[in-house]
Amino acid sequence: MKDRTKLTDADKKLLAKEARDLAAERKLLNRKWAKEILLVLEKGDKCCCDIREGLIQNGKTITEDMANKTLKHLLKFDFIKKIKSPTSHEQKDFTLTPYGREALVLIHKLMDFGSRYNNRMDIKNAEE
Repeated sequence: MKDRTKLTDADKKLLAKEARDLAAERKLLNRKWAKEILLVLEKGDKCCCDIREGLIQNGKTITEDMANKTLKHLLKFDFIKKIKSPTSHEQKDFTLTPYGREALVLIHKLMDFGSRYNNRMDIKNAEE
């Protein structure tokens, strides 16, 4: 039986673009600071300085330049968005988008898996 579903050139271009976007998003989430910044924003909306402070409290040090670059990438791929700060007219805060919250679900699952795997390996090594 012949497969009657043929992709048009437009469909192929759209699929290729979506594949490139997914690859770029995966690459972004593989960056150390992207995941860390999303985890800080999970606790609430914050300005760039507060994000850096949240990372420092977690024992991480990030330069202002690296924070700005990572925030720019997270904005570009719609993981976060800028909002007006309730405390300052000039300042912008960052908040998670629904897409960013969805990414955090995956990040937490991967972190849980890694933790379980490490515990399993510790037990296995202790038995040997």
